[in-house]
Parts: sequence; C-alpha cells; structure tokens
Amino acid sequence: FPVTIGARQYLAEGYSKKATCGLLGISQDCFYKWIKDFPSFAESIEEGSHLGEAAYLKLMKNMATGEKGNCNAAIFMLKNLYRYSDTPVESEDSKPIQINLTVKKDE
Repeated sequence: FPVTIGARQYLAEGYSKKATCGLLGISQDCFYKWIKDFPSFAESIEEGSHLGEAAYLKLMKNMATGEKGNCNAAIFMLKNLYRYSDTPVESEDSKPIQINLTVKKDE
C-alpha cells in the first residue's frame, strides 16, 4: 500500500489530513474509507499525526529557547490541527486545590 508511506510522511511533516489527501490525489471520502477498512493504514495515519504534532511542539520548544521562527504560525497550527486551546481542559478527576500563602513582614 504505497500511499500509506506518503500519507504518514505528509502528516509527520505537519500537513493536515485534508492537505494530505490533496497531495496524494485522493478524496477525503476515500481517505477515511481506507482508515475504516485497513487497520494498517489507520495505524500509519495515527502515527503520522502524532509525529506532526511532535514536530510543531519541537518547533515551539526551540523558539522558546531562542531559535528563530514564527510562533504565531506554530500556535495556529497546533490549535487547528491538534485541537490545542487557550482554555484549560478539566477532566473528571480534576479537583480544586487550596493554596495558603504566608507573607513574612520585614522587622
């Protein structure tokens, strides 16, 4: 299944699934049918998506430590491709914590 390698690579480079379909010359319907019908294809797509996300996170980390790049573009891609959000996500096991601060007065 040669298209599997191409799809995985495009996703690993940070392309969206829609863009990957265009680059491969296949429809989105075909793409999602293959995911449903061929477990090995589905696994490659998931792996490629994880690698693409890791690439953007690595880029963000490098920019945070002084490497040049466009931080806004990387944030946009993380939000749109990987559902990152500025809003904290709470899980069912999230519990509020209490923090007590003590201020020592100078004598």
